[in-house]
Amino acid sequence: MKKIDHETLQKNLSQMLSLFDDYCQKHDIKVILAGGTLLGAIRHKGFIPWDDDIDVVVMKDEFEKLIEIAKENPYIDDEKRYKILAPGEFPNVYPYIKLIDTKSIVYEKDIAKKYLTGIWLDVFMFSYWPDSIEESEKLYKKQQWLKNMNKIYIVGNVKTKKYKPFAILALPIKGILKLFGLDSAYWNKKRLAMCCQEKTNYIGNVVTNIGLKDRYPLEYYKTFIKAEFDGKEYYIPEQYDKILTHFYGDYMTLPKEEDRVIHDFEAYYLEEEE
Repeated sequence: MKKIDHETLQKNLSQMLSLFDDYCQKHDIKVILAGGTLLGAIRHKGFIPWDDDIDVVVMKDEFEKLIEIAKENPYIDDEKRYKILAPGEFPNVYPYIKLIDTKSIVYEKDIAKKYLTGIWLDVFMFSYWPDSIEESEKLYKKQQWLKNMNKIYIVGNVKTKKYKPFAILALPIKGILKLFGLDSAYWNKKRLAMCCQEKTNYIGNVVTNIGLKDRYPLEYYKTFIKAEFDGKEYYIPEQYDKILTHFYGDYMTLPKEEDRVIHDFEAYYLEEEE
């Protein structure tokens, strides 16, 4: 195996995004840049220099449509390299879609090795948050509980020192969950079932780890424009400034080096790339 350096990783992810966007356009699915990828498009016209992933969102009905299409054929390319994994579909242990590069493998800390996947692109679902802040907070707390149950089930390959006590305590609970068949797919299905079915005045990623920072007025996601990301144009919300300000604050100012978030993993190609 050949280790993938940061520059090569970003190049691969950019190619995945381009192919995925083309694929979704053929199926009338709108891919919208989100999170650090949206910020990168606005501030850098591409990747945030230290970033190592891609985040996009699609609306709930199109997210479900994408899952149905992938049941027929999960690959987005003729070479069958890039594969769609539905939420909870082994080895995807998350409540969102992952597009993976099957010619690579990523060693992620604190997750059992049987759940290893290739380099990934995250596709999040946007659905409705309750209009009430109080109800939204309750929803977030409930889904956090479900997330932690999933975390107990998938724990392994523990590298983080502060995480080791949790892993030890999780072992007997994990055994009980296995006994009753309450696996990762079960907990992710429960999380996705929490997403509001009825239209409200707030939209966002309900199954998020960051709570109400991912809850936006519906008007923020009503109109879209195109913005450049690594040489190609993609959809972004027309009110991106309000979204990024809500999420990051002064988003045009670079954070201090110690605050620059990266994922702690190692990625490898399974065979030599030409």
